[in-house]
Parts: sequence; structure tokens; C-alpha cells
Amino acid sequence: MDYEINIDYSVDIKKQLLKETKIILSLIYRDYLCSKEKREELLALDLEETEREEKILQKNMKLILRVEKKKMFKVKKKIKRKIYL
Repeated sequence: MDYEINIDYSVDIKKQLLKETKIILSLIYRDYLCSKEKREELLALDLEETEREEKILQKNMKLILRVEKKKMFKVKKKIKRKIYL
């Protein structure tokens, strides 16, 4: 199976790469090509970004749980009403 290269050289290469491709290339750069100091800097940035994303996820999960609890409470109320009727 032949691989067909589909690159438009008149457009910036960064605009043509998939997000996954950019991530892979950045990991190769970070882990194998850059200096030790740059690697430590990039790892610190990755850690900061991961922590930020985790906080957002936790906040979203709390909101989702709050909404689900309200739904469950309403369902329990309906069930109790039906039982007593």
C-alpha cells in the first residue's frame, strides 16, 4: 500500500497538521531533541496545564452530580406520592 503525501507547500505546515500529529511531534521534541533545561520547562508547563484541566473536570463533575441529585430527589418524591395515593 502506497502512502500518498498530501501537503500544500503554499500553506503553513502547522495549519495542515492534525492535533494528534502536533502532540506526537511535540513529545518527540520534548523527550529526545531539546536540552535538559528546555525539557524541564516543558514538563512544568505540561504539569500546569494538566492541573488546570483537572480542576475544570472536577468543577464540571460537581455540577453534573448536583444536577443528578436534584433529578433523583424529584423521582423519589414522585415515587413516594404514588405509594401514598
